Amino acid sequence: MLTIIISLVLGTAVGAGVSWFFGLWYTGVAPGLLVAGLTFFGLFRYFTRVVQGQMGALPALLQARDLDGAERLLTGIASSYGRWVLLLDKQISAQRGMLQYAQMKFDKARPLLEHGTAYNWQARLALGCIAYREKSQDDAWDQFQRAIKVSSKEAMIYVVWSVLAVRAGDREAALKVLSDGLNAIPDSQLLKDLRAKVANKERIKTVDLPEAWYHFFPEDMVKEMMVKGRRGGPPKLPDGVQPRYQMPYPQPRGASKKARRG
Repeated sequence: MLTIIISLVLGTAVGAGVSWFFGLWYTGVAPGLLVAGLTFFGLFRYFTRVVQGQMGALPALLQARDLDGAERLLTGIASSYGRWVLLLDKQISAQRGMLQYAQMKFDKARPLLEHGTAYNWQARLALGCIAYREKSQDDAWDQFQRAIKVSSKEAMIYVVWSVLAVRAGDREAALKVLSDGLNAIPDSQLLKDLRAKVANKERIKTVDLPEAWYHFFPEDMVKEMMVKGRRGGPPKLPDGVQPRYQMPYPQPRGASKKARRG
């Protein structure tokens, strides 16, 4: 916002000065607009580079599962540059919301995601998934529709919506969603394969879905990791996902009660 204000002030000052010098009001219009545009472009580009440089530390923090550090980084960036870069505050809010979402802290994620929905289909999709978990199907479908309006070329929106429609027992709705998706992305093999499964009333397994599915349903990844843990060692949770409570690792049947309790 400050970038826009400074650009307008400088543009207005230059335009007024030129108009005063020539004694004709219209002579200052073009110079004023030019100065305002160049100032906005320069400031926006500068602060965007600064923000991108600081955001470069985020992947390493997530890889190390330092979620508190990631939260501090995002909050600090928003505090320092949110007033300078247009919509940065909303973008940071959406990312903070997705961090909380990945930890399945949906109550904390919701307000952050709601604040960051501007031009962000992931935030809309996550809000729809939260609504679905809360049995608010109409609200979920509405959020998915809004996500499509933001980015109609994102296949994951149609994947999530159609799979949840199947789980809700409405294969016709799922087929319509997938048909809409193929109209928007006609070359998507993912949507074609999923539509064939739905049309043939085949079971849709989580493991058959894209890895991006776990971004919106981290609890499915936890379940799979627990199953793998029972088969061959302690489960390793995915980056950014933490269970709500600590469960003892399943022990072999032959273990004593004391060993099974840990």
